[in-house]
Amino acid sequence: MPGVYVILALIALAVSPSGCLQPRGSSRLSEPRAEIIARPGAVFHGSEIQLEAVLALPRRASYSWTASNGRLLSNDASLVFWEAPASGKTSVITVTVQLEGSSVAALSTRKTLSIRTPSTAGMVFIPAGVFQMGDAITDLTRPDFIRTGQNMADKPAHRVRLRAYWMDRQRVTNLQYVNFLQAANAEGLLTVSPAAVMGNQRGGGLVPFLRFSYEDLAGLNFTEPRLARVISWDGERFQVKKEHEQLPVVDITWAGAQAYALYHGKALPTEAQWEYAARGSDSRRYPWGDDLPTPRHANLNHLWGNKLFPVGTFSPLGDSPFGIQEMIGGVFEWVNDWYNPDYYADNYSAKVIDNPRGPHWGRDRSIRGIPSSYFITGADFEAIPTTFRYSWFLELPIGDGFANAKTGFRTVLNRGPSPSQKGRR
Repeated sequence: MPGVYVILALIALAVSPSGCLQPRGSSRLSEPRAEIIARPGAVFHGSEIQLEAVLALPRRASYSWTASNGRLLSNDASLVFWEAPASGKTSVITVTVQLEGSSVAALSTRKTLSIRTPSTAGMVFIPAGVFQMGDAITDLTRPDFIRTGQNMADKPAHRVRLRAYWMDRQRVTNLQYVNFLQAANAEGLLTVSPAAVMGNQRGGGLVPFLRFSYEDLAGLNFTEPRLARVISWDGERFQVKKEHEQLPVVDITWAGAQAYALYHGKALPTEAQWEYAARGSDSRRYPWGDDLPTPRHANLNHLWGNKLFPVGTFSPLGDSPFGIQEMIGGVFEWVNDWYNPDYYADNYSAKVIDNPRGPHWGRDRSIRGIPSSYFITGADFEAIPTTFRYSWFLELPIGDGFANAKTGFRTVLNRGPSPSQKGRR
C-alpha cells in the first residue's frame, strides 16, 4: 500500500504540530488582521460611503477610524459612514481595531480610495443667480380666496441667491432605478423582503427604499397608499414591467431617492434649487411661461387622466427656461428639505437669502411639482405649480417608509464643473 503512505505523508506535512490544517506555504496560523471594505466601490466627490472593518477571525472589538480628508460621520463602530471630499484624487482611510480580552497589540489597517468627479451626462447646468422664491402672484385680498395651510405654505415670496449647480434634465426612470438596485445589491448594500427593498440609512438603520407592498405595516391605522408595482424581484434580479422602462420611477421612499443620488455622487435638490430650475428669475407661473397648460405642455388637471408617460414626452413645449423637462405634471418629486408649512413666514427676510436648505429638522420631507391627479384652480385649493409646496403629512404612521405611485425624483450635482471646464483633464 505504498500509495496510502504517500497520501498520509502529504497530510502530515500540511498539519501543524497542534494538529490544525495550515494554508499552503504557511507553517502556522495567520496573525489577526482586519480588512477595510468600502461600499459602493465607486467613490465620487461628495458621495457618502459605507466603510466596514472585517476581521479575519470575528471577535468582539473596539474600532477607531481616521480619514486623510473628507468627513467621517461616525468613527467608533465596525460599520461607519464617510463623506468623500469635494476635491482631490485620493483619500487614505485608517481603522484601528483593539480586540477585547486579547494581549495582542491593536491592529491598524489602511486603505487608499480613489475619488472621481461624478458624471454630468443627462444633466443641465444651472448658472448662479438671484430669483424670487414663493408665490407673489395670488391675490390674497380676493373675497373668494380661502387661506389654508396648503395655500399659504409658499408665502410670502422672498429673494434667494443660489450657487451654480447641475440638475437632471429628466426624472429618474424605472430602468435607471433598477440598474441602481442591481448594482447596489451586488455590492451587498440592500436587503430584499416581500414588502420592500431596504438599505442602511445613516442614523436610521435599515429603511425601505422601494415598496412592493405595505404588508410589513399591517395593523397600523392608516389608509394604504396606492402603489404602481412596476418593479419586481424574482429572487435573483430586479425587473421592470415591459413598456414601463422609460416612465418616471415611483413607489420610492425619500430614503430610496436619496440613496440613488448618493450612490452616483449627487444629491436631491433643495426646494430653492428645484424652484429656480422650474421658473427661472422671471417669476413665471408655469415652467414654460404664463400661458395656460394644454395637453402638449404637461400631464395636469386630468388632461390625460392618471396615465404616466415616458420622460421627455412633453418636451420642448413643457420645458423650463433652463431646458429642464416635465417639472410639473405626472408625479410629485422628492426634494431634500424637511417640510414646514410656516417656514417662509417664520424666516422671512427683506434681504437676499443665500443658498437656503430649509428647516434643520422636521416630521416629513417636502415634495414639489403638481401630479396629474391635482386640479390647480379653485378658491379652496389654488396652486401656482412652480411654487406649490407640500408633504405627505397625513401618512405619519408610515414615517420613513412612505412611498406611493404619485412621487418620483431627480438629482442635482452641486460640485460639478462649469460647462467651460467640461472635457478638461
